[in-house]
Parts: sequence; structure tokens; C-alpha cells
Amino acid sequence: MVIFEILAVILVIFVTFSVATEFAGSTNTQKTFFAEDIRMMINTLIGTPGDASIEYPQDISGYTLLLNSEEIIVLEDVKEGTDEFPVHRYISLPYDHSASGSVTKTDTLCIEKQYKRITLKPCT
Repeated sequence: MVIFEILAVILVIFVTFSVATEFAGSTNTQKTFFAEDIRMMINTLIGTPGDASIEYPQDISGYTLLLNSEEIIVLEDVKEGTDEFPVHRYISLPYDHSASGSVTKTDTLCIEKQYKRITLKPCT
């Protein structure tokens, strides 16, 4: 009976780690991380006095990012041209601030703040 219990516990642990590993490597998880990172970077730029620029430290090739004053959209670049599960993250900007930009098929991403405008664009 003890051997059966030990085998059952080992099986449950193995299944749990397998599911967690698969979830962590999924593209939806990556898109969510990208959107949340961008949102936090925008909030940091808004709180920074003066003009500033941030280069995103990860490779974003394979994804398209769209930014407007209301939301961030992250899409996976798929051959059919459409992503069935885009990730939307809403942002809240101060009254007189605006945001715009898009990045597609590039490795690098920069977020710039000039006066009260946030711009998402490929790094040069």
C-alpha cells in the first residue's frame, strides 16, 4: 500500500510539472508577459520628468505590438495573417497624454516619451 501511495504522489508531481512547463512556454503566456511589461514601462515613462526612452530587453520577433491611448494589443505573427487569441491590456493615461505606435517583424522595440506623447517603435 505504501508503494502505491508513493507512486501516486510521484505521478501527481510529474503531471503538475508537465502542465506548468507547457503553460509557461505557450505563446499566449508570452503575449501576456509582453503586454504587461509594456504597460509597466509606459507607466514608468509617464512618471519620469522630461523626455525619456526605453529599449525593451527581449527579442519580440514573431509578434506584432499595437499601441493606442486606450490599450496595448499583442498578436502572434502567423502565416494566415490573423491571430485567433490576441492579448489586450488596457492602459490609463493622464488627461493630457497620448500614446500610439506599432511594431511588427522586428527584433527590437523602443518606447519613447516626448513631452506628453508615448510612442512605440522599432529601435534604430
